[in-house]
Amino acid sequence: MTATTQDLQRAAREYREIADRHEANGRHNLARNFRAHAADCDQRAEEIRPKTGAEFAAAHGDSSTWTAADFDSEFVYAENDAHRAANHGLAA
Repeated sequence: MTATTQDLQRAAREYREIADRHEANGRHNLARNFRAHAADCDQRAEEIRPKTGAEFAAAHGDSSTWTAADFDSEFVYAENDAHRAANHGLAA
C-alpha cells in the first residue's frame, strides 16, 4: 500500500506525540529517535504532495468520491496553475 500525504502527516504527528511522552519520562534517546522518524515522514509527505491541479486530481482519483475539502483543494491548485500560466504567457 502506498502512503498518502495525509497518512504521512498523521504518522509524523503520532511520532511527535510519542517523542513528547518519552521526553517527559526522561527517555531522551528514544524521544530523539521518534523525532527523527517524524522528520522523515514530514520530508516524504512534502516530496509526494501534489504541486498542481493535475497532480492533485491524479492522486485523488475519481472525483465522485471527493469530499468538499478535496474540491476546495483542487480549486486552489487549479487557480495557482492558471496564475502561473498567465505569468509565463501560457494559455491557461
